[in-house]
Amino acid sequence: MGAMRRVAVAALCAVALALGASACGGSTGSATGVASGAEVAPADAIAFVSVDTDSGSEQWKQGDALLKKFPLRNKLLEEMNRELSEEGVDFGRDVLPALGPEVDFVFLSGRDEPQVVGLTQPPDEQKFAALMAKSEDSPKHQRIGDWTAFSDNQAALDAVRNASDHLDGEDAFGDAMDELPDEANAKAFLNGAKLAATLREEAPELANVPLGSLEWVALALSSHEEGWKLDGAWKTKEGSAKTFSPSLLDRVPAGSLLVASFKGSDQAYRQLRNTPQGQQALAQLQQALGVGFDQLIRVVSDEGVLYVQKSAPFPEATLVLKEKDAGAALRTVNTIAGRAGMLVGTRPVNANASGSVKKLSFGRFALYYGIDRGNLVLSSSIGPFGRSVSSTLEDDPVFEKAKGAADLPEDTSGFFYVNVQDAVPVIDGFTQIAGGAIPAEVSQDLAPLQSFLAYGSSSDGVSKFAALLQLR
Repeated sequence: MGAMRRVAVAALCAVALALGASACGGSTGSATGVASGAEVAPADAIAFVSVDTDSGSEQWKQGDALLKKFPLRNKLLEEMNRELSEEGVDFGRDVLPALGPEVDFVFLSGRDEPQVVGLTQPPDEQKFAALMAKSEDSPKHQRIGDWTAFSDNQAALDAVRNASDHLDGEDAFGDAMDELPDEANAKAFLNGAKLAATLREEAPELANVPLGSLEWVALALSSHEEGWKLDGAWKTKEGSAKTFSPSLLDRVPAGSLLVASFKGSDQAYRQLRNTPQGQQALAQLQQALGVGFDQLIRVVSDEGVLYVQKSAPFPEATLVLKEKDAGAALRTVNTIAGRAGMLVGTRPVNANASGSVKKLSFGRFALYYGIDRGNLVLSSSIGPFGRSVSSTLEDDPVFEKAKGAADLPEDTSGFFYVNVQDAVPVIDGFTQIAGGAIPAEVSQDLAPLQSFLAYGSSSDGVSKFAALLQLR
C-alpha cells in the first residue's frame, strides 16, 4: 500500500472515528478550530480538506455517541482494520500516535492529474517516520514551517515548500471558512477559478461545465446531539440564490412522508437555451410534450410544494403550484396530458361532476389534475381537491423537531424533508408486496434514523445550504 493510500485509508478511518468509530484504536479553516495547514498550503491550491484526528475533541466524542446507535459501526471498523492490517499497520498502535490532532490534504494542479500533499503536526516525529517507512514506495516527507508534509510526489512537496503566498492569506479562503462552524469532523474548500482552469487544461472534455462564475465552495461535516449536519456555502459572480417565505405549507397534511418546497427560476433555462445542444434538446422536448418550453416554464415559475403521504394501497403524491395565470397553466397541462394519453391509448376524462378535476389513467395508477383554490394541483388521488387540512405540516412534531434542530429559517431558497422513521415501514411494505423484504441488518441500521431535512438560504451575496440527518 502506497504512503498516500495508507494515509488516505487512515484519514477515512479518522473521519469514521470523528463520527464515532472510537474503537478503531472555524474561521481558521481547521476542522479542530485551532491550527490549520492552510498557513503553509500554496495560495493557488485547487482544494483543501481538513480532518479532525483528535480523539479527545468534542466533535470526536459526540460522533462516537451517535455512531454507537448503529450495528453497522462494528462492521465498518472491522473492514478498516482489515485494510490496514494487511499492510502490517495497526491504527491504534501505528497510525493514531503518528498523526497530530488534525490531518489536512492540499490538492495542487499537476501535469497529468492533481497532486496531493498531506499535512499534519505529529507529536512524535520518529513514529511518523516509522509509519512512512512501512510503505514500499519510499514515501517522501519533510518539515515545512510548523507542519510535516508528506506526498508520493516530490514536485508537489517542493511546490508547498517554495510557496511564497499561502492559502490562509487569501480573501476567498477566509470568506469561505467564515461561513462554516468553528469545529467540525471535516472541512473542505474548493477554489472555483482554479478548478475551472484545471479542467480546461487537464480534462478538455469537461471544459464546458459551467464553473466559470463559481468563486469558491466551502463544506463542513459536524456531529451534534441531534445527528450529523452538513453545512455548505458557495459564491458566484451572479450573486446568491433568491429566497422566499413558503405560503403553501397549509396544503400539506401533518404526517407527510416527504415534502419538497421550492420556487421556480428560469435562470437555468436561459443558460440552456443559449447553447446549441440546449436548443436541440428543447426542440425535441417540445415535440414530445406538444407545448413550448416557455409555456412549461411558466407553469412552474412560481412557488410549489410536493408532498407524499401514507395511503392505501399506495402512498399519495401531490404537487401544488401557485400560478399567475391558472387558466393558461391548466391549458398547458391539458395539452401535455392529451399527448401522454395518446401514447398509452387513453385520454383525460372528468373525475368529478363539475368537470373541474380531470383524470388520466395509467393502468393501476392515475393522475388527477385541476385548479383548486387558485392553485394548479396534480395528484395520484382525487383526495387533495377541495380538502381542508386541519392538521398541517407545521403541526407535525417530527417536522417541528427537525426544523428546530436544523435551524430552518423562515425564508429559504427551498427545503427537502423526509420523515425517515415512518417512510421505512412503507418502503418495507412495498418490498414485501414485490415478494422480498428489507434485510434484517439493513433494518437494524435504519432503525435509529428519524428524519432528514435539507434547505438552501443566502446572506450577503453568499448562497448556503444545510442538511441534518436526525437520529432518534
